[in-house]
Amino acid sequence: MKFPARSRLSSVLFVVAALGLLSGCGGTPEQIDASGIDELVIPTPLPTATDFVAEIDHPLLPLQPGAAWAYD
Repeated sequence: MKFPARSRLSSVLFVVAALGLLSGCGGTPEQIDASGIDELVIPTPLPTATDFVAEIDHPLLPLQPGAAWAYD
């Protein structure tokens, strides 16, 4: 029994797509040792003064000392 060319092509495309999707599955990401901020305990048990900075200098969020924001 012969299949029409269109049916055979769609079957081949389906198998190729399924294999492509399944090839991305499986395996585990490599383990990276903790360093720097990765060793922080989250949530922080009690914040201390050293957890904060003295000045906010982000150019896209220019906060002025003493400014107050009110939302309704």
